[in-house]
Amino acid sequence: MSKEEKPGHIGFITDEIKTAMKTVTCDPKDQPTCAIRANVTWVVDELNKSTPILKPLIDEGKLRVVGAYYNLETGKVEFLGEKR
Repeated sequence: MSKEEKPGHIGFITDEIKTAMKTVTCDPKDQPTCAIRANVTWVVDELNKSTPILKPLIDEGKLRVVGAYYNLETGKVEFLGEKR
């Protein structure tokens, strides 16, 4: 989450994560997990709004975008940012 620019496609990815992070407030000690959750929720929201292909299918109930956080320590999956 440093301010330095990243090369190539990594820079695009980190810029998107930084955009997602603007939507949440995180405790600094939880920043990596908070960044992951914010990014998953952000991507799900962006996909749900994506036209011309995805949004109509989602609106018609033919497609569902589901984001999840997999906890490596516990093996548990937490579903995030799902449009119902």
